[in-house]
Amino acid sequence: MEVGDITLTGPTSVSLPSLTTAGTITADEAVVFEAPILDVSATLATASATTLVLGNINTTETLIGNRATIETLTLNTSNGFAGGDFASLNDLSVQGTGVITLTSNNSSLESVNIKGAHTSVSIAGTASLTSLVTAGTIETLSIDATGLVSFNPGHAVVNLSSLTVKDNASLVSLTTSTDYLGSLTVTGNASLTTVDFSSYQNVSNSETTATITINGNGLSAAITTAIAANGAVAFKEATIVSPGLATLKAAVLAHVAVYGEAKLSLDVDPTNITINGTAGALTSVTQVAGSVLKGSDNINTSAEFALIN
Repeated sequence: MEVGDITLTGPTSVSLPSLTTAGTITADEAVVFEAPILDVSATLATASATTLVLGNINTTETLIGNRATIETLTLNTSNGFAGGDFASLNDLSVQGTGVITLTSNNSSLESVNIKGAHTSVSIAGTASLTSLVTAGTIETLSIDATGLVSFNPGHAVVNLSSLTVKDNASLVSLTTSTDYLGSLTVTGNASLTTVDFSSYQNVSNSETTATITINGNGLSAAITTAIAANGAVAFKEATIVSPGLATLKAAVLAHVAVYGEAKLSLDVDPTNITINGTAGALTSVTQVAGSVLKGSDNINTSAEFALIN
């Protein structure tokens, strides 16, 4: 249903289930405004509203007159959402396409649910965010300085996966859901002790550099140093026991097998390390002749990563 300008006086709850397009809408007494297939293309003035259910906000979020006081927002056919002006937003559900951006301006945000086919989703500085649910496809996802305690997403990718999870102080557990690794960054999550990267199964069908950066988290690794060959003593390679990182090993080795070491950018430091049972660091591993574990910097070759179990 398409109409021109609408002015509603009196109702605190408005439901317009068939409205698809309209001119300026004024419903200043409405606390709840529901128009689930409306493509907002002119001013929506709902001075009292705390809950909006819409199809899409076309062109710019400034069309929502009282966006700073909206607490619950549902978009059913979105083509992108920049939420910076929604300062009171507590609960966001978006189904659609395009780019979603949430920032520290959304400091009240607690719950986000994203479905559809999105090219990019960026959530940063939302320390109150404790629930993030994803489905459909997201090509690039960045989660930075949120309040998440665990993250077990449900989305896939159409092309290559780019995932960044950094500086989430409360994050304890991370399980990835995407395949076809393009970029994986997991850094600065001090409480993160459990990871599962086993979703990465397949190598890109086109030549690409796989970029993996994992450091500054709460992950652990137990290193047993190599034993040098000496007389009757046979050489024995070093081992690294880190079950979470081990879930990524098959993907790393498979990528190098297809595209070579030059197409791998690897920088991994489990942070909490023991060396032969004593606390240490990757840079304090004793170098043994013949061992691929250098002991001079982070794990940055596939040969070193292959030592992880």
